Amino acid sequence: MNSVFRDNVLLKNKVLLHLTLAWAVTATIAVFILGGLCVHVVNNKETHWLPICTEDGYFLSNSSFSPSYIKDMTKKVIQLRLTYNPDTVAARFASLVHLIPASHQEAFKTILDSESSVVKEKNISSVFYEKNIHIDESTLQAKVDGTLNRTSHGLEVKPQKKVYLVQFAHLNGMMWPKTIKEVHQ
Repeated sequence: MNSVFRDNVLLKNKVLLHLTLAWAVTATIAVFILGGLCVHVVNNKETHWLPICTEDGYFLSNSSFSPSYIKDMTKKVIQLRLTYNPDTVAARFASLVHLIPASHQEAFKTILDSESSVVKEKNISSVFYEKNIHIDESTLQAKVDGTLNRTSHGLEVKPQKKVYLVQFAHLNGMMWPKTIKEVHQ
């Protein structure tokens, strides 16, 4: 009789052991699946921006971006670069430098500092009115055409039609301006 009781207890323990092992294996598989899902979400996350002062919302992620983001970024970069006066040039150029990652700021800052001293020395005021912005998503470029109005020592310089090409870089969910060049037609 004791052997029957012992066999029943061993059988129940064996069943409980198998159930516990099945639960442990299932929980381990679930942890791996959830871990993989977390890695996927971190690597492919999209951040949606809904800025107050723009017509469209936009997104920027590790692997993609919306064209409206490049367009708004281009407007901001062009305005910071080409609209200034002697009193605001330092602050506007400093804001432009902050759009660039720290590893690339020094060379860009050197160029802007030399131009800033010329602006203050010659009392130059500049305003750029953009007319059209053409975005090329494949090359991360934006071409901006418009009118550049300048004054020097209080004298108005003839307004000029200008075209600028802004080249962007996109890496690890960040986008920044690499170059701003005037395109001569």
